[in-house]
Amino acid sequence: MKIYKVGGSIRDSILGIKNSDMDYIIFDAEEKDVLKKFSGVKKVGKEKSVFIHMGNEYTISKFKNIEEDLESRDLTI
Repeated sequence: MKIYKVGGSIRDSILGIKNSDMDYIIFDAEEKDVLKKFSGVKKVGKEKSVFIHMGNEYTISKFKNIEEDLESRDLTI
C-alpha cells in the first residue's frame, strides 16, 4: 500500500496558508486493506472507495500510479 498527500493542502502549504483538510490517495490496496490498516475508518464513498479517518479523506485511486492520478486532477493556485 502506497499513500500520498494530494489536494488543496499541498497548494496551501506552498502558499504558506494553514490548512487542516488533508486528502490522501492510496495505491496498491483494496477496501479491505484500508479497513484493516486504519482503526475506526469510515467508508463514505458510494461509487468510489473513499474513507474518512481522523478527519482526513483517503481515496483508493483508479489509476496505476501517482503520475497518472495527478494528471487527472485540476490545479488551482
